[in-house]
Amino acid sequence: MLKELRELWRFRELLISMVQRELRIRYKNSVFGFFWSFINPLVTTLVMWVVFGKLLNNGVENFSAYVLAAYLPFMFFQFAVMDSAQSVLASLPIVKKVYFPREILPLAGILSNFIHFLLGFVVFFGFLLAIYLWSLIRGGGSVVPFQATTVFLPVLLAISLMLAIGVGFIVSALNTFYEDVKYITGVILYLLFFLCPIMYFVEGIANSDYNLNSANQLVYKLYMLNPVAVL
Repeated sequence: MLKELRELWRFRELLISMVQRELRIRYKNSVFGFFWSFINPLVTTLVMWVVFGKLLNNGVENFSAYVLAAYLPFMFFQFAVMDSAQSVLASLPIVKKVYFPREILPLAGILSNFIHFLLGFVVFFGFLLAIYLWSLIRGGGSVVPFQATTVFLPVLLAISLMLAIGVGFIVSALNTFYEDVKYITGVILYLLFFLCPIMYFVEGIANSDYNLNSANQLVYKLYMLNPVAVL
């Protein structure tokens, strides 16, 4: 593994160039450019807030903030893995002609998505601050969104990145030989969305009727084996 890492480091300039290319071409000739990365999660958050927060009235204050906090990391994982799936096949002409570490191909897509993910937190923190100030203006009590535990966020981001890289490498390698893998991956990621606490809280799984009546809370333990759900 150290040999592969040294090889990646030797080709780091190529990796940086490919990440820059991914960032440039994603929204080329787009008026809104980078902001398209947030239109999708913001619209999804709005729909979930209306359906679960208003129509179904789950009674959770600022439910939209909880949804966005969970949806952003899931969206990063989803896009990173799906972009990795086609990375090698999309660059097949270059792969056949020039030598470079093949890991650079999925890694470039994952890192470009990670940069969007980090910038998304700027929007998210602004969203939290806006909710907090609005609550103060209305005269209601509100908890400051930025706590001391926020300093642990870089650790969680690093774990999320490592998970995406590991899964991305596996998917990109398998899809090179079996293109069905990208379709299977898409289905799994779709199902994974519902197996993560995005539209609901993880406490709902722990306190469900089934788990309360079971001796060892097997369902909850199996649920928590999903690393994406835990993150």
